[in-house]
Amino acid sequence: RQVVIAIDTSRSMGFLDREKDEETRAATAKALGVSSERLRELDRLSRVKLALRQNGGEWLRELAKNNRVRIFTFDSGREQLTEIEKLRDGDQDAPEPSRDGEVTPPDGLQADPVAEALARLEGCESDGQSTALGDSLQRILTDLRSEKVAGMVLLTDGRSNAGSLSAEAVATRFGRKGIRIWAVGVGDPDPPRDLSVDDFRAPDVSLAGDILTGSVLVRAQGYPEPREVRV
Repeated sequence: RQVVIAIDTSRSMGFLDREKDEETRAATAKALGVSSERLRELDRLSRVKLALRQNGGEWLRELAKNNRVRIFTFDSGREQLTEIEKLRDGDQDAPEPSRDGEVTPPDGLQADPVAEALARLEGCESDGQSTALGDSLQRILTDLRSEKVAGMVLLTDGRSNAGSLSAEAVATRFGRKGIRIWAVGVGDPDPPRDLSVDDFRAPDVSLAGDILTGSVLVRAQGYPEPREVRV
């Protein structure tokens, strides 16, 4: 039996949230073991990484006591990042974590599978150009077609702006196979509005009167519906 964790690594997971609600900000900071000031410096993906590192990866260890754990990342597609085999008795107790949550096994001991998985996750960046949530979930479901799955934990800010399949339709397919999805929302539910031009590409040299073809990448945050923008 296995549990799947799917982590959003699209560009929107790189946003820095500025929670307006002080209680929400304080509760989030406390759960992550950081100050409110430090919380403001952590983007969404960094918060996910920190949450999974808490207490030496305690949550992952609990899952891996009775399950094989497969971790996927996704944006426009999906990629299996790593997996943790069901832990043996000697693997279930975590080495003492450092102040920043990092875990290093003592000299002479076998590598800690949870610490290895967390190290792989630490190298992930929020650089996906788009989020195809439905398509990505469908590909994960296809990967799991011949395996027994207890459930999936989905960590995402919920933004989907690409792909041909809706997340709702694919979630129904998971349900038909008896696979429950626990969706964990990441980020401020009411983020501030922000627009930025992240990339612009065009020929370096042209002649007067030429028609140029270029591309521009505009990132938006806090706008509930798409809008046309004159450039």
